Amino acid sequence: MNRPAQSSITAVCGIGTTILTAALLSFIELRWGHALYSFTVWFVIPIGAVGAGMVAAVGYLIGARLANYRPSTSLLSVIVTTSAAMFFLIQWMEYSFMAVDGRSIQDSISFRDFLGYTVAHTSLRFGMRSHFTGPGIEIGTAGYLFAGVQVIGFVVGGLAVYGFISSMTYCDDCGLYLNTKGTQTRYFGSAEEMQAATANIQGEMQSRRLQHSVLIHGTCGAIDSKGAIFLSLMEVKSCKGCGKHWTKFTANRKSGNDWKEIPELKLSAFSIEPVELHKTISGLK
Repeated sequence: MNRPAQSSITAVCGIGTTILTAALLSFIELRWGHALYSFTVWFVIPIGAVGAGMVAAVGYLIGARLANYRPSTSLLSVIVTTSAAMFFLIQWMEYSFMAVDGRSIQDSISFRDFLGYTVAHTSLRFGMRSHFTGPGIEIGTAGYLFAGVQVIGFVVGGLAVYGFISSMTYCDDCGLYLNTKGTQTRYFGSAEEMQAATANIQGEMQSRRLQHSVLIHGTCGAIDSKGAIFLSLMEVKSCKGCGKHWTKFTANRKSGNDWKEIPELKLSAFSIEPVELHKTISGLK
């Protein structure tokens, strides 16, 4: 499949999910009066619009996987444009299906005037801990600023999906996304233990002995996370086209209840030799 065809498939999938998401949001607002995309935190963080933008852009991810399309600046432009247009598409759908006393509002007002009226009469409800108080309060001309915040939120959601697509590992030789074979996690109770294991594993990886690096990783640390302050992760992927394998090593430090990656210890490499997660040192030839 040539690149223009791949690009077209990806764009069609993304535009399709954008339209479907806008239609669903419009239906919910017309049916139950809830504009889910308008939820904000502290009036300036458009979490509803960001979430909606991500859902709408998931079609680009599906299309990229189906067509094995590696994202380009042209796809980025399409995602930004369609994400920004989501706000206006939602308003247009509401305009198209809204009726007063059984009569479509299209017979009484133009879309431009409807959009201006809707934005200028935006009302906000205030809430805390999921409990909203009283009726909405109209914010007048500040509605244009609020609409702008929502547009930005849709774009941010789309950019998040684009970033995820761009981060997916790809075989340059075959033009295919890699398939995940599995992961291997080990835990360490001290920095010294972690450093020794990292040096050994990365030495093997830099020598392109990826199977050895996975085997060594499997013998290091512990499987149980109890008492651990560091963890390491080996991830293995393969190309179904040429059979080439990709291995990635990451190290993480415990931070509260979460694990924070240590960027300077991250390392990945390709190998033409197969890499298996469940081999043992005694079984390695």
